[in-house]
Amino acid sequence: MTDSLRIAVSGLNAAAKKVLGAASNIANANVEGYTPVETKNSSQVAGNDGAGVLTDFSYTGLPPVNVDEDVVNLLTASAAYKANASVIRTQDQITDVLLSALDTKA
Repeated sequence: MTDSLRIAVSGLNAAAKKVLGAASNIANANVEGYTPVETKNSSQVAGNDGAGVLTDFSYTGLPPVNVDEDVVNLLTASAAYKANASVIRTQDQITDVLLSALDTKA
């Protein structure tokens, strides 16, 4: 897998985890004793596993749930998901062009 695809896939996974955390908070907003979940992204520098985005869940320890913040997190995750999907589509188009160029020269 190319680096751009690996980074885009890790971005998709990070966005999905952010949605999961926000959805859990919203769904449990009225549950007494529920501790909100926070998702934190960090950069993974190139190494054995390649570059990408790492996402961790942590408990804020600060009830109650801030629904406004979680709605913003959902919108942010949606935009990040779309951006990473666009990178994958672009990589696919580049690969198709390169393969077509190689095919016509054969």
